[in-house]
Amino acid sequence: MLSISLSIFEIAILFISAIVVGVVIHLFYSSRRDEKKDSQEEKKSVSSGLDDWKIKYLNEAEIKDKEITDLKNRLLDATENKTIYEIEIEELKSQVKKLNLDVQQTRSEKPSLQTRPDYYEQLRQAQQIARHSKA
Repeated sequence: MLSISLSIFEIAILFISAIVVGVVIHLFYSSRRDEKKDSQEEKKSVSSGLDDWKIKYLNEAEIKDKEITDLKNRLLDATENKTIYEIEIEELKSQVKKLNLDVQQTRSEKPSLQTRPDYYEQLRQAQQIARHSKA
């Protein structure tokens, strides 16, 4: 049979080298496992960050949509009010024109003839009364 003769020094070196190789293999596998965990955690953190961003974006989009509908309603109300006010302005303008025409017509009309003869008649009566009282 085959006999192997090793000294204690050689056995110690083989034992130490086996421990070193075992430690290296262990570190290699543990570092790979840690990298996988880190990459999975990064993916989770990135995906959770994206989820947070998506939620914030959707909330902001919903708020903006509400603001847009509110502004559209306000714009519709304002346009309706504008048309109502324009109609009222036209009606008031026509009333002003009618009143101006009435004023012009009353100014252009001569005083009625009845007021002058009444005045003259009163003067004559006063003169007659004055003549009768002197006589």
